[in-house]
Amino acid sequence: MRYLLAIFLPPLAIMTTGKIFQAILNLILCAAVILLSVFSLGGLFWLWLVCIMHAAFAIDSYNRGKKTPLA
Repeated sequence: MRYLLAIFLPPLAIMTTGKIFQAILNLILCAAVILLSVFSLGGLFWLWLVCIMHAAFAIDSYNRGKKTPLA
């Protein structure tokens, strides 16, 4: 479910993992995408893809951390 949320609202998907700093970073990145879309639609898809990939990596890192037992 988090990965689906990462496609449409990447910062919110990261917030569900509890990674506040990464969510703020992703929010800034998404805001840049929105601001740049006013000037150019060509790079919009690629920058949004970067936002989605960052969210997916953050969610994957969260999931791997939950599976790793503490020694």
